[in-house]
Order: sequence, then C-alpha cells, then structure tokens
Amino acid sequence: MLAILPSEGNTLKMNSNELEKQCEKFKSKLLNDTEAINLFQLALEILKSSGIDLEKPRYKSSDDTDTLRKAVNSYVSRKSNL
Repeated sequence: MLAILPSEGNTLKMNSNELEKQCEKFKSKLLNDTEAINLFQLALEILKSSGIDLEKPRYKSSDDTDTLRKAVNSYVSRKSNL
C-alpha cells in the first residue's frame, strides 16, 4: 500500500478498466529497478514519518491503516504544492 499510493497520487479508481491501467503503470515501475528502489525508499520514509509504532510485529487495525493513509495524503499534498 505504501508503495502504490504515493506512486499513483492516492487516486486509485475502482472502475475495473481504470484499475487495470493503473496496475499496469505501477507494475512497469516495479519492473524498473531504479524506479522500484525509489518507490520503496519513499514508502519507508512515509512509514518512518507517519508516527506509527515501528516496533509492532503486524499492522492489522483500521487505526494503523488510517494513520498510514494520512501520512500518504500529507506527502502527496506537500508534493503537489512544490
């Protein structure tokens, strides 16, 4: 989740055709080593700055998901203001 949301600007559509196009776009980024590394480094930065407990063995609650979504939204908002 943390890799795909900032990559796609947190605008995933649920229409199956649009979702498939976005998945293909994301897949092409993952197949490019440089882009994939950049995406995962960004995901780690967002995770570390989110305020979520990094010592937890698993993240299962909706609170954790909400915290991560807010961190992604904050990143996307800052990025769009540049």
